Amino acid sequence: MIIIIYNKLIKFTGIFYKLRTKLSITWLKAVYFAFVHPQILYGIELYANTCPTYLQKLVKLTNKIFRILLNQPLRTRVVELHNDLNVLPVKMLHTQQLLVLVFKCLYHRNSVTVMFRNY
Repeated sequence: MIIIIYNKLIKFTGIFYKLRTKLSITWLKAVYFAFVHPQILYGIELYANTCPTYLQKLVKLTNKIFRILLNQPLRTRVVELHNDLNVLPVKMLHTQQLLVLVFKCLYHRNSVTVMFRNY
């Protein structure tokens, strides 16, 4: 599943290269949150439970996209990229989505699928 997400996101690097000179950072962030962020979030509860080395390819790609969006050099710290875009790293997104799932299972059982209602 990580490879499928990676292949979907790699297409956006060229798009963002072309758009970064034509759009403001506000619009670039809107495009990112409309097309890239949902791809990362979809199924993150499952695919991010793997070994960190398997996730590394996806993490590097998201960092590359952030550098393109912000027009930053390769030496820019990843923490600064995440802060400037107000985005969590992939591992923290995984933790956040797991906590949301647990909260829904505990307090909003009707909003989760039948499979998770008995947890």
